[in-house]
Amino acid sequence: MNIALVIPAYNPDENLLSLIKGLSSFARILIVNDGSTINIDIFNKLKFDKNVIILSHAINMGKGAALKTAMNYIYCNLPEVEGIVTADADGQHLITDIKKAAELLKNNEFVLGERDLKNDVPLRNFIGNLLTRKIFNFLSGLNVSDTQSGLRGIRRELIPDLLRIRSNGYEFEMEMLLNTKKWDIKMKKFTIETIYLNGNKSSHFNPLIDSMKIYYVFLRFTFSSLLTALIDNIVFFLSFAVFSNILISTVLARLIALIVNYSLVKNLVFHSRDVYKTLPRYIFLVILMGSISYGLINYMNTILNINVFVAKIGAEIILYIANFAIQRDLVFRNNEK
Repeated sequence: MNIALVIPAYNPDENLLSLIKGLSSFARILIVNDGSTINIDIFNKLKFDKNVIILSHAINMGKGAALKTAMNYIYCNLPEVEGIVTADADGQHLITDIKKAAELLKNNEFVLGERDLKNDVPLRNFIGNLLTRKIFNFLSGLNVSDTQSGLRGIRRELIPDLLRIRSNGYEFEMEMLLNTKKWDIKMKKFTIETIYLNGNKSSHFNPLIDSMKIYYVFLRFTFSSLLTALIDNIVFFLSFAVFSNILISTVLARLIALIVNYSLVKNLVFHSRDVYKTLPRYIFLVILMGSISYGLINYMNTILNINVFVAKIGAEIILYIANFAIQRDLVFRNNEK
């Protein structure tokens, strides 16, 4: 299988030269100079390697942008390349692991090298990976232990869809993982060595800024729910003030919320284009959750003697997680690309 190696590089050190020497077995090696301002001579040295192609950004545009530049070049100019392996330029990936990713890609669409993040990991990396992993696994329904790993294998046919992702920083790699779930792509994971040279000082990952960018990928999941909940509760409270009837208020609130929430989750959260399949399932879910919500509110208000407004908010909190999981795995799950 003809596989190319892609390495985004920003101000690399001599480790990049050593890495390239050990990976001559790749048909093509594409290195993207992402607006480096120091150690430019390293790229000049690599130009003499006949297997290496140097692509350059005039300014630093981000890791995601660098990966997409290489993907676009491969798809447009190297039709013989059947897949790519991405690796970091800072020497954190062993040559044997990079080659193993290429080997696994022969029989899989997507490959992810997962680091063992339990021992001898710098504190900033451990905290960043731990929090991101927990949030990612809950929201996506995937079981990934290393969401920020740069060692991946990607089949050629996935490239056009990955190029449509708007993110250009580290969050691009998170979006990539989310799309494997959306497109129902089976991910092949394997354990790789964890290497942090000099406390990982060569990494350009900013624990605060870049983590916030990654978490922004998840904020859209919460934003649509909070906005819908606000509208739902306003309509419910106004209706109850007029009709003093829990059933009528619940139905009116759900009807308005349905229109708003479906549009948000379809386009902003799950990026689904299939209205014919998702809308009937979504309407059924709204009816189901509305019925359960009505039952909970009525029970808490009449049996437990809880204020109806407090009961309404309590019922919605109870149903929130279940509602999200069902939308994620049943309503908007599809194989679109």
